[in-house]
Amino acid sequence: MYILIYRWNRAKIFKVPANTCVIEWADNLLCLHEGGLPYALDPKTLETKGQYSFQNSLAANVSFLAHTRLDKDNNRLLGCSVVPGRHTRLTVYEFRSDGSLYSQIEHSIAGLCYLHDFCFTKNFYIFTSSYLQWKPLSLIKALAGFESLPKAVTSHTFKDADLFLIPRPDSKLDLEPVSYSLNEPLFTIHLGNASEEDDKVAIYTCSFKDFVIGNEFGYYPCRPGYFDPRANGGGAPQYLLRIEIDWKRNHLNKKWIDHTACDFPEVHPHREGKKCRYLYACASAFDDLPFPFQLVVKYDLFQETKEIWHCGKTDFVGEVIFIPKMDVEEEDVGYLMAAIYRPKGRCVEFAIFDSQQVAKGPICRIRSPQPFPYGFHGSFAEDVVA
Repeated sequence: MYILIYRWNRAKIFKVPANTCVIEWADNLLCLHEGGLPYALDPKTLETKGQYSFQNSLAANVSFLAHTRLDKDNNRLLGCSVVPGRHTRLTVYEFRSDGSLYSQIEHSIAGLCYLHDFCFTKNFYIFTSSYLQWKPLSLIKALAGFESLPKAVTSHTFKDADLFLIPRPDSKLDLEPVSYSLNEPLFTIHLGNASEEDDKVAIYTCSFKDFVIGNEFGYYPCRPGYFDPRANGGGAPQYLLRIEIDWKRNHLNKKWIDHTACDFPEVHPHREGKKCRYLYACASAFDDLPFPFQLVVKYDLFQETKEIWHCGKTDFVGEVIFIPKMDVEEEDVGYLMAAIYRPKGRCVEFAIFDSQQVAKGPICRIRSPQPFPYGFHGSFAEDVVA
């Protein structure tokens, strides 16, 4: 029933904005969203080519997640599709650099849960389950076409979240998938990174202790010309959380690293799945509010310290993207780029930082020739030269 509702509702009501993430892969720019296949664009002209199925590896009705991961060592792109329901079904894919399928595995999670992001290590795919409940009246409205399906769910405040370690196809550990309770009903939208060391896996997430669905980033209610990033849905803010799993002893530890309300965590793009010292994020200037984002934050995960830059009381900052310097191996040598939204000036600027001196502020600002709405996720396409 859940799957039929999901597929019928998505086909009948959902539009295809393809506006959540943009990545470069297989000589395309891929625009991804949660409701279907990615869309491919020409990386030089930005001409839309159409839906992209990774050389027919994905069926036309697959809901491919907006977030992907890059396994730089193996030059593979990792992605996932999700079918929600009483048992949430997920399929994890690995794609070669030419866009062809390398591997896929399936896994089922008991319960209706929200999955937007994941991370990986050499041996594991890692997911956190944020459990949901139906709102019966809103579900009826959604089925009648008067509301979209996301408005028919709410976070499950009485069910503890779980973390899943799913062995990758090339893993030499000969393990079965295993789940660990996080012992509280956390709601996690974005994961930062994960790494392995000996028999332990360390994961960094931005997690809410209490998440109210609606008004994210000030987008709802959606009225023409109206945007108020202070109009968040309420609930507790999201903080940076470290989760350490000893998979041999079947033991899990959690530690809140900081109480700055941060999100959109990012590491050096070539070091995903490896141990990283530095993590970058944008954050609220108010520790008790999840939004709006007005801070650029650089975390030193080894020292558990942070460096902050504030964009100003009337401006707002988007996702922070790390751009490595060419032919440099050091983790923290490069640049950070973030979109700065300036409502008073009715403009958007791209601020560029020296990644080693974030608190000093931008070393360069580039004004967009035209303003655009507050965005979500981007990436640096090092091989695209316009």
